[in-house]
Formats: sequence, structure tokens, C-alpha cells
Amino acid sequence: MVTGGADGGAETAPMLSWDHVALSVGDLEAARDWWCHALDLEPEYHLAPPDTDLRGTMLLHSSGFRVELLHRPGAAAGPSYAGPLEAAGVLGLGHVCLRADDVAAAYDVLVGRGAVPRKPPSASPARPGALNAFVSDPDGNLIEILDRPRTDVARGPTTHERPHP
Repeated sequence: MVTGGADGGAETAPMLSWDHVALSVGDLEAARDWWCHALDLEPEYHLAPPDTDLRGTMLLHSSGFRVELLHRPGAAAGPSYAGPLEAAGVLGLGHVCLRADDVAAAYDVLVGRGAVPRKPPSASPARPGALNAFVSDPDGNLIEILDRPRTDVARGPTTHERPHP
């Protein structure tokens, strides 16, 4: 990506890649146990910044993705969505998405491990040829399961996903 520099010349943006998603949870230990069991994550480290009541834990999957769980006593409950359409009606994080080779099997496993069913596996309205499903964790965080075709992974966003000038 090239953007205008301070001197009017072209400036190359730094290389960036996703590292983790952070979710606020009501019960850190219960959320850690659920996420580890449901998605085969392992605790990587715990955090407790000095002079705050914030506590957290970073969870790591063998593929390299991370989920950071954060907890503050007395935190207000956020919205819990019935599905992606409702989540898109509120500004902010709508959902996290995990890729699966078999959406139906992943959906069944997650529901069997305590996820709340939100949308059963069906054709993705945004990606022709792909299936998706939605569940939520016990805190109401919405999770999409998607079987993006491998050719789509390397290609990047579809035409309707690209920003308009």
C-alpha cells in the first residue's frame, strides 16, 4: 500500500499482520476454560498491569492465532447478538471469524462444547460457494465459522469487500 508522505512523496505503509483479538469477559477463569476446551487453545501468558484491576490471559492455538481474554470486576455487560445482521446494526466489533475445512462439523463440535447456536451452517450470502455458521461464546461474543475456498484465501477480498475511493 502506498500513501502520501509528509513531504508529498510516496510513502510505503509498514507490513502488518493480525496478531490476536481481545475479548472482554465476565469470568476470566470460566472463559479461559471454555475457549481452551472449545477451540483447543493453550494459555500462553497471564497479565495483570500494575495499579489496575485489569486481569487477562493470552491463549494460543497451534496454528498461531491468539485470543486475549480480558476481565475487569464490575464491567458492564455488552450487547449479545442473535446473529450477524443484528451485530452489524451496532458500531464496533461484530464478530470474529474462524476458518474451518468442515463448517458443519466445527459447528457441531463447538455447540457440543457449550457454544450457543446462532446460525446453523448454510450458504454464505457474501462468498459464493462458501458455507458459514455462527455461534457465540458463553459471554455472547459472536463467532463465525467459514470454509473460504482456498483460491479465495490467496486472492484477498472479493470485489464487494474492497474499499471504494
